[in-house]
Amino acid sequence: AKTTFLIAWPNNTKLQIVLTQDSIISDQTDNNPPPGATVDPEEPIRRLNYRHDHIVFGSMNGDWGEIAKSSPVLANDTVSKKYECFLLEKCFFQKEGFPSVCIDDKNISVVAFIYDETTYEVLQVEKVKIR
Repeated sequence: AKTTFLIAWPNNTKLQIVLTQDSIISDQTDNNPPPGATVDPEEPIRRLNYRHDHIVFGSMNGDWGEIAKSSPVLANDTVSKKYECFLLEKCFFQKEGFPSVCIDDKNISVVAFIYDETTYEVLQVEKVKIR
């Protein structure tokens, strides 16, 4: 991850890098399903085969990221960080009566964002599919 600040910033900034997955098909509780939605006939608030996108399943640098640049941040300051991870066969949401959800690397993205540590304002975000 590499970023260059275009303007000066008064507070510490943090970098957060997460892994997300799109196109997860699973059930979803919906108290007001739209007309035509496939629902469980025995439990009509349970939508079947719902498509979930942007599901965060891991962080590469902790729950809150790490300091990208301490204040004062000056215009044209550049930050570079390098991270590695290995995606192993992994399934989650394994619950009786529900289909398990497994990581599919064709639908994985790395999302990196810089945010203000004091206000939590997101200053910049980039999303890149890994495949």
